[in-house]
Amino acid sequence: MKAKDTYRVLRSVLGPWFKENGFKSQSSSNPVYQRQVGPDFFVVKIRCHHDGWNPYKGSKFSVWIRSGPDPTLDDGAQFQLANYLSLPELEYIRARQNRILQNIPPPPPDYINDMVKGFEKVFKNPTTYIAYFLEDWKQVSRPYSREDHVWFRYFSEEDVRSWAILVHNHVRAIHERWQSDAT
Repeated sequence: MKAKDTYRVLRSVLGPWFKENGFKSQSSSNPVYQRQVGPDFFVVKIRCHHDGWNPYKGSKFSVWIRSGPDPTLDDGAQFQLANYLSLPELEYIRARQNRILQNIPPPPPDYINDMVKGFEKVFKNPTTYIAYFLEDWKQVSRPYSREDHVWFRYFSEEDVRSWAILVHNHVRAIHERWQSDAT
């Protein structure tokens, strides 16, 4: 699934709620939604990882949220969705993440061998890079915390749709809290 296909699914699930709640969709290749109430803005941005789609490991996207007088939203850690979630909510995300990772078939041995050989050609000590590369197929072993940058992994359109529903529920709840705090 290329990023544009991922964004299409995300927009189809999330877009109606944003529209019904007065958000404007920003002109951007990735989904960015913004709503102003008085002097403050509530902004949500979703971005696919820069590594793109890989037929052997899928891809991932992340969500950033910002509320306040500044309508801009960068990819800063302080704006990640995880900052707004409770530990049980983060644990639910980790469990779902692990189910998705568990369903990704192992890559062909030739693919892994070619990647390892590539790392060995480029780096004097490739062990760290090889281990990092292989992490993409491993379960998330430790619980997420609010400080973690959570990337929502996916291997199919159904994975993206499931994540979109979860993201929708969290964004809706965060927006409701923001609205009640603003009034």
